[in-house]
Amino acid sequence: MSEPMFYVLLSLLEKARCGSEIASYVQELTNERISLPPGTLYGITGKFLKSGMIKELPSDNNQRYYSITRDGRNALKDEISRLQMQLRDTQTVYQTL
Repeated sequence: MSEPMFYVLLSLLEKARCGSEIASYVQELTNERISLPPGTLYGITGKFLKSGMIKELPSDNNQRYYSITRDGRNALKDEISRLQMQLRDTQTVYQTL
């Protein structure tokens, strides 16, 4: 999972968000380290919709709202576990330097 993909899923844990809210949340959370231009964001949401990791919610306005699904939560948990293992491995090696 790419870093932008990770943060899109992470942004949906608290609540459903529209694309601009996702982009703003990620930018704020990462201190502007990660930016999600519209093309990138909609490419990611398209992949996640197709794979069932997120779903689009009905909306009365022109904005599309997304929420994370059980599959998305499981994928995020798996990615967090993978990153934690990488960090442990790095700390083990780094201590020997």
